[in-house]
Formats: sequence, C-alpha cells, structure tokens
Amino acid sequence: MTSARITFLGTGEAFDAQANNTSVYVRTASIGYLVDCGFTVPHALWRVNADPNLIDVIYLTHFHGDHVFGLPALLLRMKEDGRSKPLAILGQTGVKVFVERLQNFAYAGTFKELGFTLNAIEVSATKEQRLGPHTLTFHPTRHVITNLALRLAFGDFSLFVSGDGELTPESSDALKSSRYAVQECYAVDGERKFHATFPAIRDVLEHASPRPLRTFLVHPARTQRERLEEAAAASGLPMVVPKDLQMYDLD
Repeated sequence: MTSARITFLGTGEAFDAQANNTSVYVRTASIGYLVDCGFTVPHALWRVNADPNLIDVIYLTHFHGDHVFGLPALLLRMKEDGRSKPLAILGQTGVKVFVERLQNFAYAGTFKELGFTLNAIEVSATKEQRLGPHTLTFHPTRHVITNLALRLAFGDFSLFVSGDGELTPESSDALKSSRYAVQECYAVDGERKFHATFPAIRDVLEHASPRPLRTFLVHPARTQRERLEEAAAASGLPMVVPKDLQMYDLD
C-alpha cells in the first residue's frame, strides 16, 4: 500500500543549468506538500500538474533564493487559475512578513489580492506541528543561515527532507529514524562548510539501525552529479540520486 508519492520537481543546486532548484512535492492521502520553491520550481510543477488547488501546504526549509524565489509566480498563478481553498505556508519566525514582502517586491500590491486565504504558520525546532493526521517536526542543520529540516510522520510512515546544511546530531537522528529521506549532498568527498557531504551521510547511514529504506541524495554541486551517482551505487547502501521530475511511490 502506498503511503505517499514523491515527485522531485528539482534536484540541483542554485546555479545548475542542467537541473532545477531542489524541491519535492509529496502527495499523501489527505494533504499535498511542496517543500521549498526556488526560482526554477513553478514551471517544473506546472509541467507535472497545473491544478491551482494541488498544494495544501508549502514548507520553506530556509530563506535562500533557490528555495523561495519561485513563490511569487506560484501564488500569482494560483490566483489567476482560480484557487478556491486556503493555503498554509510554514517557515521560521517571520515567515508571514517575509512572504508578503517577497510577493509585493516581485508583483507590487498582489499579496492582498490573491483571492484565497493564506495561513502563515511559524515553526521551530522546539515544537511539533500537527496537520490533520500528520505530525511535523523540525531539525536544525548547520548552514549559512538557519535551516530546519522537516520530518513528516503518520502511522508507520515517515519522511525526512533536509533542506541545506551540514548534518547535526539533531538532523542525523531525524534522518536515521525515518522510513525515507531526501538528503542534500553537495560534495562527494572532502569537507564543505555549511553543506552535507557524501562521507558524512554514509557514516550516519552505516551506523543507523534500522536505516531508511531509501535515501535520495539531492543538491549536488553542478560538477559532481556523475561522481555522486557512482559513489551511491558503490556504497552498498540504499541510496539513489534522483533526476528532475522523477516520481516514487513510498510505502
């Protein structure tokens, strides 16, 4: 039985001309989630499904451009296409003001004219959020600015989505305890400040018991995708490097 379907709208880093900004659409039986919305994401989403009511919740892991600059276009097309139900946007402290300013900067005066209810919900690493049957928790990574990884859970199902940043004890524990994981992996070897690397991810997974059934590695440096695919295949661990617009059914 499928608990959720995940669509990789993008799998690339900010400046990758061959891949969209990293973003996933997760469809469960009751709620559709968009995690992050960078500047190349809306067009990818519309190629998959242009229904203005498709998304129930948008979660922003952090406020860097390749994770949020697609929001104004997405929201304005929802208006133009006649969205009829409320939309929740979850993010860190100040998310409502941030989204309002971003919308009005891109398309002046449109935030108050969207024509549907937008509910901004602030989240933190110290409090879980309930949405219907789902429990959402948030886990800090080590990034240039604050990034909170998401763990979505209901029943026996759980999915971890890292956003950007080096693994921390908190995010490592959330990754290891999840049935599936979408994990940023910027570099195949060496250390990259403020980004996760393959050796660190491999070490966490090797010491996890149980470990995620599958870990999807995303956001590689634009010069390292092929090397990452080779490293994942040779690791002996259930790791995959997905491509843009690939879909997976998760049980």
